[in-house]
Amino acid sequence: MISSLGPDTSASLFSAPVQGIKRGMNEAGAAAQKIAEGDVSPDNFTALIQAGIEIKANRAVAITADEMVGTLLNRKA
Repeated sequence: MISSLGPDTSASLFSAPVQGIKRGMNEAGAAAQKIAEGDVSPDNFTALIQAGIEIKANRAVAITADEMVGTLLNRKA
């Protein structure tokens, strides 16, 4: 849906959720690495869970933006 608006539009609509997903992946990787190295403190498990929630939330934002643009395009057509 979003590709018909051009590359600049899709980049601006999805830059925040993509950055959030990348940040969540980095945080999850860091927490998982600490756990794998034997640091099983509750803080690391909490960080891992929070990173997962952040990734899911940003995914939902990207899906909603795509659906909204699709609705706008359907109304315009």
